[in-house]
Amino acid sequence: GSGDPFRAEQKYMVENCEKLFQPVLDYIINETTINDNTIILFDRTEMGERLFTYLDLLKERGAIDRTPLFIDGSIPVQERERVRKHVENNSGCLLVGQSAILSTGINIKNLSKLVLFVGGKSMARTIQSVGRILRLKEGKQAEVLDCVYSMKYSKRHATERKRLYKEFYDMNKFTKVVELSI
Repeated sequence: GSGDPFRAEQKYMVENCEKLFQPVLDYIINETTINDNTIILFDRTEMGERLFTYLDLLKERGAIDRTPLFIDGSIPVQERERVRKHVENNSGCLLVGQSAILSTGINIKNLSKLVLFVGGKSMARTIQSVGRILRLKEGKQAEVLDCVYSMKYSKRHATERKRLYKEFYDMNKFTKVVELSI
């Protein structure tokens, strides 16, 4: 159709985020332990709210054993700090956070898994986002789960992120980058 194809992709991802998130959730449940804390970064507030509601419902029904938490720009700073301390002191947390808020300036040593649910291609955001999981507690291993959608712009952005991982990070600092094609 007419219009901006990038915006159309973004709209599709927001409208279908629960369906798109299912392979990510399957990976988290099957490939991580309850001792891991995972940060899931999203761009659009509506997407984050929908993901959090979905995870909260799954937790309520006993379908997942992880505690979902949510931070976006509307959350007051004191509440963000309370959530940060909770994740720092507990295990099995799924922190669903807006990338503009959590990709920089937050230090949680108990994070070990990063999910870039809508990753973009910004060098600064990619480097800062990966930095969230490199301040590890002893005995933890860091891992990036990079979601790549079978759409034109998503594939382009993922290619750029992959280049940035290789260029800026000694891959020994984190165990692996898992590219999950959706």
